[in-house]
Amino acid sequence: MRWVRMCAYAWFAICGVVHAEAAPQSIMLAAASPLPPTDAVSKPWPSPAQQITVQLPGMSHHFDDPVDEDGVAMTNRKYNERNWGLGVQLERKLQGDWQGWVGKTAFGMMRDSLNEMGGYAGHTWQKRLVETGTYTFDAGGGAFLFYRTLAFDGPHVLVPAVLPVLSATKKDWGLGLNIVAVPRVKLADGTMPGVIYAQFTKGY
Repeated sequence: MRWVRMCAYAWFAICGVVHAEAAPQSIMLAAASPLPPTDAVSKPWPSPAQQITVQLPGMSHHFDDPVDEDGVAMTNRKYNERNWGLGVQLERKLQGDWQGWVGKTAFGMMRDSLNEMGGYAGHTWQKRLVETGTYTFDAGGGAFLFYRTLAFDGPHVLVPAVLPVLSATKKDWGLGLNIVAVPRVKLADGTMPGVIYAQFTKGY
């Protein structure tokens, strides 16, 4: 009878050791198994930029001639319509409620309408109206901040603006065009001339 009890104790001991060794392994396997997609936790921050674009020099068309503080035409002055400069544009497709929209952040330097070098920065929200294997076409608007002159031979000032923007890209070439419309606005430091500005881009 004592021998039967000893065998029973030995059997329970062996089963306990086996169970103790198997449990951690099963726990590790469960932890290593991938979670279903529905259990994945979304990141609270936005995804990084999906495309980096270099903004190249552009050209512009002004709708009127320069005028002085009294509104008299300045016959000896002309607006600059060859806007040399260089900038960077970061582009990201938006998700969720903004599905089908594209966010674009840009900053750089360029020669303004009064032929002075200045800086700019802005962010636009544009609806992707057309996207094929070859072309994209976006339309929207955004907020900008310019560091530029508003009077000939005048000082540089900060000029905030909210402007409409059109963009088109030929994918296989990586070449694109940004078109910005600026209305004529009289400000305390001078006048923002009415102009349509076309800027060439090269995507990577």
